[in-house]
Amino acid sequence: MTKLQAFLGVLATALAALLTVAPAHALPLKTWVAGNGVDVSGSSCSYAQPCRTLFFAYLQTAPGGEVGIIGPGDYGTMLISSAISITNDGGGEAGILAVNSQVGGSPSSAVYVDAGSNAVQLRGLTIDGAATADNEIGIAFASGASLYVQNCVIKNFRNGGFGIVGGPGTAATLVVSDTTAANNAQGIYLTGPSSGTTNVALERVIVDGSNLYGIIVTGKAAAT
Repeated sequence: MTKLQAFLGVLATALAALLTVAPAHALPLKTWVAGNGVDVSGSSCSYAQPCRTLFFAYLQTAPGGEVGIIGPGDYGTMLISSAISITNDGGGEAGILAVNSQVGGSPSSAVYVDAGSNAVQLRGLTIDGAATADNEIGIAFASGASLYVQNCVIKNFRNGGFGIVGGPGTAATLVVSDTTAANNAQGIYLTGPSSGTTNVALERVIVDGSNLYGIIVTGKAAAT
């Protein structure tokens, strides 16, 4: 096991503590968050009555569903353990301002994906470390059948931090497209699993302003 896989495993311990029991009624496939939304127990996070944070709306969404973002704002950190799409298709800087408030263990992450055999999509997000977080991560991919990162900006994870880290323990697919990793200590760091191969595609990706490394691929990670 690599050091990267070991510290991603540490982050997974936070999942059980933060995930709550889903309500008994059927969960919707599409939920919404907005800057003026409210996280209320029992809410369906509808477009007319959106919730405030991504993680709360995610817990109200059926596996395989989607959380849509209405307008700019800071929507909080995320732990993802099931199939989900988090999308901002309306434009504007909508996402996560991570100022020493990330989830998980050490190092911690603004978005931590531990999705088992499920697929996760992140689109249109701005994830900002605000240049204050130490040794922390914008997006950490610990497990999942696939992770798609599209049209995102991951920036300002300085002081030893990472824009994107991919280190699943088993075979997986990571696709990053039309995305910028800017002003991070390390832009994109990918390592292969102990069994199988992590298939990686980087399409129209910009890595700029890294003060340690830009892109690193190690182990059984097949990058294209």
